[in-house]
Amino acid sequence: MTLIASPAWEAVARGMCHQFLSCEDRSLLPLFAGESPLSSVLQPDFQKTFLFLARKDLVLEQGFSTLSAEVTWIRSRPDVAGRGWTYGQSSPENSQEAAQMKISPGPRPEDLNQPSEIQGANIRDFLFQKFASSTEDARRRPVPCWPIRINSQKSKVDCSEPFRGIANLNTSANLSAVLIHAGSGSPEKNWPLESYEKLADLCIQYGLSVFWTLGPADGFIKQALIQKGVLPAPWPIQDHNQAAQHFLECSLFELITVMRRIPMIMGNDSGIIHLGAAMGLDVLSIFGRSDPNLWAPDGRSANIYCAGSQDCFPSEKEVLEILEKQLKAVRSRPIS
Repeated sequence: MTLIASPAWEAVARGMCHQFLSCEDRSLLPLFAGESPLSSVLQPDFQKTFLFLARKDLVLEQGFSTLSAEVTWIRSRPDVAGRGWTYGQSSPENSQEAAQMKISPGPRPEDLNQPSEIQGANIRDFLFQKFASSTEDARRRPVPCWPIRINSQKSKVDCSEPFRGIANLNTSANLSAVLIHAGSGSPEKNWPLESYEKLADLCIQYGLSVFWTLGPADGFIKQALIQKGVLPAPWPIQDHNQAAQHFLECSLFELITVMRRIPMIMGNDSGIIHLGAAMGLDVLSIFGRSDPNLWAPDGRSANIYCAGSQDCFPSEKEVLEILEKQLKAVRSRPIS
């Protein structure tokens, strides 16, 4: 499997794929012109290609169709109509056919003539069925679990290895803390910061510290937290003050190290929330512009809750009630 993504994801991708390529790699430029790159970069023998894009890019799709037997586009962000998840399949026979295709905000799943059994399916079930359809393997979809180990002739990777080398970081004991990821890749998916502050207050009442984590698009949240007196946590984290709030200024590489020590994460529909679920953390995920039936996080923990819908965000009261149940469960566990 080959993964093409932002260079920030390389550390995570080491244990998830056989080959990782940065989307900024100049050798991939022919794809953006609807052509095939050099065979030394990508071999033209892929069975399936999945394009996770905010907007449909027909030229890029045409480029991948020169390499792959099937190209499927998946929208992962809300469109102008508030629809947060669409998918479709396109394998143009030639550039002329691709040019005749109209660019649109994206159809709903039910408009794509997909089999009824995958209409409205969770994204993992949809992708797993897509992969399984090309094999005779009838196994059930496995529960997401990270780190992922890959054993093959091409790769033998344990992606937990990079995090063992961070100096002076005590990873033997868990932090009595929760992590809040109040941003996402799309501001439309963000629950109000003021509402997350009330969740943080409840966590502090339960004697837990709160760490706020921010993504590259969350600068406005950082400024708001600084104005409210929530200061950056020193790195590396050796200890923490009870009933304290900090925001983490660290790389994704370092954030995963912290997440290995924290029992619970809450936040919007975002990649960090899905990563936390796959790592076995308790999760409270808040939806408001994407469908939790399609994008709900999944993982080893039995305590994964979603609030809200693709049509509206949940009330503060509803989320606080869910959180209090989770915090009681967290508090009852022994701290190792």
